[in-house]
Amino acid sequence: MDRLSSAIRKSFSPAAIAACLIFFLLVGLSSSALAVRVKWTKTYNGADNSSDNGNGVAVGPDGSVYVTGRTLVIGQAANIWVRKYSPKGKVKWTKTYNGADNSADQGRGVAVGPDGSIYVTGHTAVIDQETNIWVRKYR
Repeated sequence: MDRLSSAIRKSFSPAAIAACLIFFLLVGLSSSALAVRVKWTKTYNGADNSSDNGNGVAVGPDGSVYVTGRTLVIGQAANIWVRKYSPKGKVKWTKTYNGADNSADQGRGVAVGPDGSIYVTGHTAVIDQETNIWVRKYR
């Protein structure tokens, strides 16, 4: 071991050894500091155990999370679905919208205004009209 230490000291200057130690220390710290940790995960299974989709997500100024998409309901086809989660993942409220013709309605995007208002957009299906743009504001 003594010969190895001596060989290392002769081969590398103290500045080079210090630079290597600092490099490995920083790489080790940055990789652990950048590690992604799961804070919470939520799933939603609609009442009919059918195909439910999330299509948009936004975060409010207080850290609340808003998700929009669709939920399938027997006899109503797809309904627009909007849910608010607390920053810790607790369900705060859920809103749905079933268009007049019980057809394929779907939330596609959600945004939060500076005053905390929630804006949801998507489409609602109307017989003989294909789909219509749908926008709703929640407060």
